[in-house]
Parts: sequence; C-alpha cells; structure tokens
Amino acid sequence: MKVVKREGWSTKSRKNRIVGIPPSAVNLLEELRLDNDFEYVFVTSTGQPWGDNVRRDFGRIVKRARIRHATLHDLRRTFVTHLAVAGENEAILQALAGHQSMDTTLKYYT
Repeated sequence: MKVVKREGWSTKSRKNRIVGIPPSAVNLLEELRLDNDFEYVFVTSTGQPWGDNVRRDFGRIVKRARIRHATLHDLRRTFVTHLAVAGENEAILQALAGHQSMDTTLKYYT
C-alpha cells in the first residue's frame, strides 16, 4: 500500500512510502471493495470515503470495551510486537512497521 502526502495532510516523515500488506489482506480488501461497488473499501452510506471517521469509530469501540486508552497506532505496535515475539526476521519487521531505519525497529521491537 502506498502512503502518500497530499494537500492538507502529510505523512509522519513527510515522505511518501510503501507499507507492506499481506496478500490475503489485499484480497479481502479487494473483495470488500467489489461488494460495495464504490472506489474505496471503507465508505459512508453515500459512498464517500470514511476519512477521520475511522479514528472516531475506533474511539467508540474502545469506550464500549471499557479500555482506558487505545489508539489505532496501538494496533500497529501490537501487530509488530507479536511478530517480533514469534521470531520474525528483523528486516520484515522494519518493512511492516514502516521504519526508515533498522535502528528504530531494533530499539522498539527486539
């Protein structure tokens, strides 16, 4: 998946980057998109992209689950942590985490 900076929004590093997504997830997302007949997978009832609704809706889920604090970024951290604990290769962890530097990956996940 390509993460691209655009007008009014920028990536954390202010650079475009590629983030790996497993083929099984890509296939599932494509199926969901085709089922909707819309350009995007996650859309409102009128077919408009969710935009910031994802963060808002995730916050509601966290509140209903009575979790004191959790963010979407925590899901990313948990995903990469589980892979690290399972012994995944550090270069794979770096790519999936989207870290530019291996030092960052090593600092947080090993």
